[in-house]
Amino acid sequence: MKKTLVSLMLLTLILAACSTGQVTPTPTASTVNVPAVVTASGKVLPTRWANLSFQTGGALIDLKVQTGDQVKAGDTIAQLDDVDAQLAVSQAEAALAIAQAQLSQIKAGARAEEIAVAEQAVKAAEANTQNATAQLAQLQAGARSADIAAAEAEVSRTAAEVVFAQQAYDGVLEGRAAAKEYGIHAGGLGLAEEKMRAQLASIKAQHEVAVKRLAQVKAGATRNEVTAARASVDAAQAQQASTQAQLALLKAGSAAGQIAVAEAQVKQAQVALETAKSQSAKLQLVAPFDGTIGTVFVRSGEMMSPGQSIVTLGDLASLRIETTDLSEADIARVREGVAASVTFDALPGKTIKGTVTRIAPMSTPGVSAVNYTVIVELDQLDPALRWGMTAFVDIEIGQ
Repeated sequence: MKKTLVSLMLLTLILAACSTGQVTPTPTASTVNVPAVVTASGKVLPTRWANLSFQTGGALIDLKVQTGDQVKAGDTIAQLDDVDAQLAVSQAEAALAIAQAQLSQIKAGARAEEIAVAEQAVKAAEANTQNATAQLAQLQAGARSADIAAAEAEVSRTAAEVVFAQQAYDGVLEGRAAAKEYGIHAGGLGLAEEKMRAQLASIKAQHEVAVKRLAQVKAGATRNEVTAARASVDAAQAQQASTQAQLALLKAGSAAGQIAVAEAQVKQAQVALETAKSQSAKLQLVAPFDGTIGTVFVRSGEMMSPGQSIVTLGDLASLRIETTDLSEADIARVREGVAASVTFDALPGKTIKGTVTRIAPMSTPGVSAVNYTVIVELDQLDPALRWGMTAFVDIEIGQ
């Protein structure tokens, strides 16, 4: 009976609803639009920073900065030992100066004094050639009558002296024999005899030389003498040609080829100097941009290796956030340009707004988990923020 009554009541209600044409909706809870976010940790980093190192190795003799120092682009941060490098630069500078001086001398041509000296050398060479040619001609022509007459006269003269000396010597011998016959001691005559005998031998030798000389004059020059004379003429003519060529070269001035060679030598010396300066510059570490020294890794006196980190330099005028643990599951939902909220342990209760400006195309290398770096540019900078502080980033990704 009760079930029938309930059924009738439900039927009545349904019919009443149908008669009005409206269906009463089932009550539901109101919908609230709550934006979804991706959360990650990060670090505060300068927009521009770098670990600086030398391109070459050596002893660190001067470290000019310490942590916190501000430097300008071009400031020297550290210096390696450059004694040998500076010597190489000095040698290259000297070589360049010599090459430039030689080029200037070649372009200027010969001086009047040099031409005068060359002309005198030509005249002297011509005189030597003439003398050598005359001597050869005389030998080839044979003895002249005057030469033969002079040689015969010399023979006659020395022959007469031989006769006179022989008579004198014979007289001494006769005097010594007479003194001996009469029992007179002739000790002094012994010295006179020796002197006369030596004089007679000398005069006879002169006579023999005169006789040979006369025979030689009448016979004419030997083949060896003529050959030697011809060689003298050839040498004199070669020397004359050389001096004449040198004079002509001086008067003509420098050839284009000589100037080109000298110019090439100057360029070569310039390249050597630039190379030496470049090697010297590599021993000096300079700031590539304005910034603050964040970390110093070395001390003065230590030996440096190429590529070894010396200091970390950062431009603190512009800071940003780089995430460190954004997973591959979350990175797929992040887009450039979306808003982000950043909080810091160092700034409790303060939130700084920012924008995602860059998403790394590949995962961070060198870590076990697959994480991606996202860069968030802050809308404003708090003076309390420091390089390396920990940040917590909430990135809005919509519904």
